[in-house]
This record gives sequence, structure tokens and C-alpha cells, in this order.
Amino acid sequence: MAEYLSDEEVTERLKRWWSENGTGLLVGIVLAIGGVVGWRWFDGWRVERAEAASDRYAEYTEARAAGEDVTDVAAHIAEEFPDSAYRVFTLLHQARDAVEGEEWESAADLLRQSVDIASESVLQDVARVRLARVLHQLERPEDALAVLREVDGQGFAATVAELTGDIELRRGALPAARAAYQAALDETGAGQGGVLLRLKLASVPREAADHGAGGNGAVSEAPAPAPSEEPAADDADEPAATVDSEETEEMEETGEADE
Repeated sequence: MAEYLSDEEVTERLKRWWSENGTGLLVGIVLAIGGVVGWRWFDGWRVERAEAASDRYAEYTEARAAGEDVTDVAAHIAEEFPDSAYRVFTLLHQARDAVEGEEWESAADLLRQSVDIASESVLQDVARVRLARVLHQLERPEDALAVLREVDGQGFAATVAELTGDIELRRGALPAARAAYQAALDETGAGQGGVLLRLKLASVPREAADHGAGGNGAVSEAPAPAPSEEPAADDADEPAATVDSEETEEMEETGEADE
């Protein structure tokens, strides 16, 4: 039928169709073009920002390695890239420095900030494990155990269990300490870590632990720590040795993380 329409009728139908649909079509085209352009701009901006954050973090690590004052650089990172992984790396370095200076409360505050800021679960878990060690040093076992219960990464299971054993042992909960060391040993298996855990496990008297299990699980006096246990001041800010800590340390040093 359309082939029999005159030119005037075809033109009139096109005008009518355009009046009904033209505006929506134009809006859709503009939105599509704007979306593509906007996404490309945002992607480019994000890349540039990540590169700028990486450069600033490299400046921080180089100055720190040279023994220079990095206060201003750290402040710039906190101001310019407050939610970035590089900010978390900076806080972890600052917490390590605080531990070396035995400024335990300051270290705990810095590590709490790291947990709050980190968007990657592995960084959160690294910060939580270090925070638990600091709280253990501050003789706040309940707080330390609460932090450890928030660690989700399966790769941290052995570290969490071993640290739980250390905390329970210090507060005299021998059955809980023995169970935690055994859980850590089951996760670790053979190897150097397993030897250390077997020594710690052997330091908890089975008879005392079994006797405590029938009551409240604690005794009045805890046994001496295992001979292989390192002082808390040296251990409080070290990464988890049996998990993805090597990868995490490499991330800290190279800054190979997206903002």
C-alpha cells in the first residue's frame, strides 16, 4: 500500500512520526554518547589518580628508607588519597614505627584506621592481625580475641589460631590455648612453622589443660611461654608469616594495588 502513497503523504507521515518519537530518539542518542564520553573520562581520571597516588607513595617509601622525615608526605597522602590502598600502606608503616618506639596505644589507633579505610579484605585482615598483637601486648586479651574473630581470610587461619593460643596461654586458659595451638598445627602441617607450634603445644601441660576443661577452662597461673616465642615488641607489627604476608609485604613495598 505504501508504494501507492504520494510524496506528500509520505512526507506527512514522516513528520508525524518524528513529532511523536523524535525527541525521545535524540535524548537517547545524547545520553548514549554522553555515557561513553563520561565513562572514558572517568576511567582516564581514575588511572591518572592511581598513578599520582603511586608516585606519592614511592616518594614516601624512598624518604623513609633514607631516614628522612616523612611527616609531610604522609599528610599529603592522607589528604589527597584518603581511601586508597596507599593510605593503608602508609598507616601500616606508621604503626610499625610506633611499635618499635613502644608507643602501643598509638600503634593500635593507626591499625584501627587501617581496618576502617582498607577496601581489600586481605589488607583488612593484615591490619586486624597486627592490631590483635598490639592489644595482646597491652594485656587486653578480650579485645584482641574479638579482633581476631573478625579475620575472614582462610589464609590467615593458622596465624589467627596461633595468636589465639598465645593470648589464651598468657591469661591462663590452658585448654583453650592447647586447642588453639592444635588447630594452628593442623593448618600448618610439617615444616618450620609446625616445629614451632609443636614446641608451643608441648609447653601447655596436658594434665592441667584437661583438669581446667572440667571447670571454667582457666587456672590461677599460666605456664611460662614456649621457649621459641618472640618478645611481643618485636612481633606486634610483623605480618602474618604463614599466610599471604609475603605477597602483602611486596604490595606495601611496590605499591602494586589499585586505589
